[in-house]
Amino acid sequence: MTQSDYPRANTLKSAFKACDLAPLEPAEMERYYVDLSPVRKSSAVDSVSTILDFQEPGDNTTILFTGHRGCGKSTELKRIQQRWRDDYYVIYLEVNEETDINDVRYTDLYLIVIKQVEFELRKHGLSFDAQLYIEFSDRFSQARTYHGLGNVALQLREYEQAKQYYHQALDIFIKFSEHYNQAKTYHQLGRVAEELGEYEQAKQYYHQVLDIKIEFSDRYSQAGTYHQLGMVAKELREYEQAKQYYHQALDICIEFGDRYEQADTYHELGMVAEELREYEQAKQYYHQALDIYIEFGDRYSQARTYGQLGLLAEAQENYTEARVNLQTALDIFIEYQDDYWADVTRENLERISQN
Repeated sequence: MTQSDYPRANTLKSAFKACDLAPLEPAEMERYYVDLSPVRKSSAVDSVSTILDFQEPGDNTTILFTGHRGCGKSTELKRIQQRWRDDYYVIYLEVNEETDINDVRYTDLYLIVIKQVEFELRKHGLSFDAQLYIEFSDRFSQARTYHGLGNVALQLREYEQAKQYYHQALDIFIKFSEHYNQAKTYHQLGRVAEELGEYEQAKQYYHQVLDIKIEFSDRYSQAGTYHQLGMVAKELREYEQAKQYYHQALDICIEFGDRYEQADTYHELGMVAEELREYEQAKQYYHQALDIYIEFGDRYSQARTYGQLGLLAEAQENYTEARVNLQTALDIFIEYQDDYWADVTRENLERISQN
């Protein structure tokens, strides 16, 4: 039967019913495949084949084969599979059938590949050391567990214990070359170092985080790291450096339309401006933070900013405004039963009442 023997669709409905958007299987290539290399101005399949042709037994290579959705990537990969099946044992794997691609980690991909290789070997009666799979899976589970335990210890202010847990997680990530996951643990180690007043160490950890995020083009999450670097620089009284870091964080939040996260950075910029005695600028930053907290209904965070506005007014000897802002902060702290900050705010109010 020739191509002309097949009935042609003559309505949109019949054309839709005739279409199958799934990748072509090897058996369908001869009948349906159309070589689009001339219009694509690409010989990607030939390039991949050249790389495979020059491989020696025992060699390894990684090839990234990309393209927009629906352009025929999967069909081309099937062609590669068909072309090289006599020289290689080809395992074709659809990851989206094994996991949720919207919530996938590198470790998930490793485990999927290992599982599929084990399955193919078993089909041919070949043995596979299952302990390798178990060890790999267990070790990554251990890393996540250690990281989680570190978070708990950090919340309990058990900083030395937290450091120990985070380093255990980090050792596993490093062993398995899990570079991106290392960033989360370095970040937490930075927070521990901050709590211990080890600011130079914290700065080093945060720069390691930043390097990894830049390497992986994770621009959005760089904002949080720049913010933490700003806080460290502020503690070291490196105010100009702190301003630079905070503005880098702010620029990214604005770029990605993350308005809420801007509030904390505006607040910190206000504190830096206050330290530099740039009082009007500090007031402007605090009000920008406050506007966002009010917009998002974050009443508790408003207390912190009202408190800073009160201290700022005191520095400008505007004691009436200072009392109003501090009283507002105190009311919120009492409302949320935060006894510690309520007591601090009362002490500030008592000091100002003497003026």
